[in-house]
Amino acid sequence: MKTEVVIVGGGPAGLAAGIELAKEGINTVLIEYHEHPRKKTCAGILTEKTHKLLADMISLDENPLVLSSCNVSLYFNKTYMYSFITEKPFLFVDRSSFDYELLKYYQKHGGNVLMPEKVVDIDFPQNRLRLSNGQNLSYKALIVADGINSPICKMMNLLDIEKGFCIQNSFPRIACPETASKLSGLCLEYGSIPFGYSWIVTNQDEIILGTGMMVSQFNWNNMLQEHEKLCSLFGVPKNSVRRGAFIPVGELRNQIHHPFENIVIIGDAAGFINPITGEGIYLALLSGKYAAKSYLTSPKTLRSAFLSLTKTISQTISEHKALLPEIYQTDFLKQFVYQFKEFPQYVSSVCDEIISSEKRSYSSFVSEVKSLLR
Repeated sequence: MKTEVVIVGGGPAGLAAGIELAKEGINTVLIEYHEHPRKKTCAGILTEKTHKLLADMISLDENPLVLSSCNVSLYFNKTYMYSFITEKPFLFVDRSSFDYELLKYYQKHGGNVLMPEKVVDIDFPQNRLRLSNGQNLSYKALIVADGINSPICKMMNLLDIEKGFCIQNSFPRIACPETASKLSGLCLEYGSIPFGYSWIVTNQDEIILGTGMMVSQFNWNNMLQEHEKLCSLFGVPKNSVRRGAFIPVGELRNQIHHPFENIVIIGDAAGFINPITGEGIYLALLSGKYAAKSYLTSPKTLRSAFLSLTKTISQTISEHKALLPEIYQTDFLKQFVYQFKEFPQYVSSVCDEIISSEKRSYSSFVSEVKSLLR
């Protein structure tokens, strides 16, 4: 079987690439190991910049996502500090439904899917891969979007990337109405664990409490203990579903030195994630879009075109990782949360301009806050 582009991985990155290529009439095959819809360990927060990117990919008439302003509550060391309303909108989605909708949109525009299916071997010089069902598939270009533990990257003998970890509990809103009535929007808790934070998201159907460590050298027992304390504090039912997952923490997969110009690596497989917040959906979608654009404009120099388009992203990720010690290992966050308690509008503007829209950089934010606190 022959196809023009093979995409391995059916998350937001692979689906974004597939959608953009399928809309242009490119013959694509997407290979996904898990049957959709499937559960994912993810808070499911879509920021304004993510929604704008989606609207550019998906017809607004067919896009059911509606954003609204968001109530954000801040906690420090499990103590409530204050709340504020963001001007820039947020949306909380169920990842299983979100990914499934993207998959259906991809198929609607002619994209082919092999699912559940697994790549077991690749003959890179011959541009041919073999599936677990014994089928061989030839390609002109290969887009690797198979997650942080990427089996394809292992086949390419690329070094593993640094990983953090997140754990989350989820339960239906109707299962605990008292807790649901107390929580709305987004809750963020800092100070309980080093190099990380916890979040509580209430979407239409469920409540999610998660804890993430943005470094590879984390103390699992300490992380689990603090997470369970938060579950108790916020009334998470003991029979709630608990999941965990590794996350990239700012180390990019090396795409420069592998010898295959017709292969690109995107999404979590490439390490495209904000190492400060752990936000990954935006960069997954953006890297998928750039992979498709690179193939459409430069099919014979796919990797070079893609690296050129993502150069700024890679630099920003490296800059964010360099800020991790200053943000999480010093008193910076504590001072920020406490000192600006009387100025929630400033905290709201930080959220709007840095997290939601990226109109400002994290480095400028850190410098500004340090200057104001002197």
